[in-house]
Amino acid sequence: MKNILIINQYAANKGDRAVLFAIVSEMLKHDVKLTVSTHEPSLWNDYDFYESNGIDFVPWGWDFDKIINNGIISRLYWKTLSKLKKYTYTLNRELFLLPFKIPFFIQRLVMNPQFYQALKNADLVLSTGGHHITTLLAYDAISPQIYDISLALALAKPTYIWSQSLGPLDFHNNRNKRFVNNILNGCTEIYLRDTQSEKFIDRSDPRIKKTFESVFLLNSMFNEYVMPSKRDNVLGISIYSTKNRSDEETNDYIDILASVVNYANKKNIVVKFLPMEIKSSGPDDRPMIQKVLEKVDSIHMCSVLDEDLQTFEHLKEVSKCRYFIGHKTHSIIFALTTGTPLIALAYHPKSIDFMGQFDLDEFAIPDEKLTSKLLLKSFDSLTEHINEFGTMSFAKSDEMASVIQKDIENIVNLKV
Repeated sequence: MKNILIINQYAANKGDRAVLFAIVSEMLKHDVKLTVSTHEPSLWNDYDFYESNGIDFVPWGWDFDKIINNGIISRLYWKTLSKLKKYTYTLNRELFLLPFKIPFFIQRLVMNPQFYQALKNADLVLSTGGHHITTLLAYDAISPQIYDISLALALAKPTYIWSQSLGPLDFHNNRNKRFVNNILNGCTEIYLRDTQSEKFIDRSDPRIKKTFESVFLLNSMFNEYVMPSKRDNVLGISIYSTKNRSDEETNDYIDILASVVNYANKKNIVVKFLPMEIKSSGPDDRPMIQKVLEKVDSIHMCSVLDEDLQTFEHLKEVSKCRYFIGHKTHSIIFALTTGTPLIALAYHPKSIDFMGQFDLDEFAIPDEKLTSKLLLKSFDSLTEHINEFGTMSFAKSDEMASVIQKDIENIVNLKV
């Protein structure tokens, strides 16, 4: 049995949770023991799938707060280290960039003990799919993801970057740039999920592989496909509430969403909001959804999926919609996976790239171009081709799932 450590996993976002569900479901077809490093292990406690399959969850390596050892000296050490956390990134970076190998126990001193045990026992390490190596979401890419990948490489573990979107990579500090470049150069293989990422890496490098978004694997769980025209007359909407916007931009966004809801309702289309964030979490999107609903004329024709469903149950809710509007990346992926005709609101080029993989980029609207007029026009066009677009995206997702299955099999079967 091969021990695999999956790192860099977020817990509170339903898209990230779906990525893990897809990866784990596929890996369990092989003889493996899986451990997952996540920013909040407790958020997985109510997920029967992982418990029944013996999946263990541990904190991130760069987490000095979730420490099990309760000894006085231990508590004092980790409490002090937590206060000095920003300096540990610099220390770890400089140790990694040394031209010679140093004893690993030095890095162990600035690493969560549970993470260390999982890393030590791992035969290989896989950085979970998503958009983790970028300066877009973290200044100079200073992040737990980069920190933890470097620890895996420092312990000489075969390390895979799986189904990633890379970039942008715009650095202010050359040391941080070298750190990230050396990490990428040290990985066994790097699997990219979109063409936009290719500009940030040497595509001729044989370690660079092309794959697809992990969640497309879940297409295979749908035993039969229901044509959109045969579904209830429902428009599903998933919003992006935590984007950095000015007050004016936020109000405009809410007005645009309210306009499409009112437009749909007048056509006797029921609207259902499907939140992508865990309820009562920091980025919970329900408060903004309520602000949209306050501007809706026919509130009785609207609803919110308030319950946090497990991944496949959430996908089934998406598959019941005749139309869909998605803003967060994985809400778009959910619709494509289930063959649900959609309009993608693109806060990042990767969303347009995903739609382009299905020849649906004309239904991707960049945030900077989003207006009520354009959204309603796109919606009208979408309604004229729902069966065509739906069946095509469902079939394409099935093809992609076959490729992903082979890629994961190749990783799992690595001789270590």
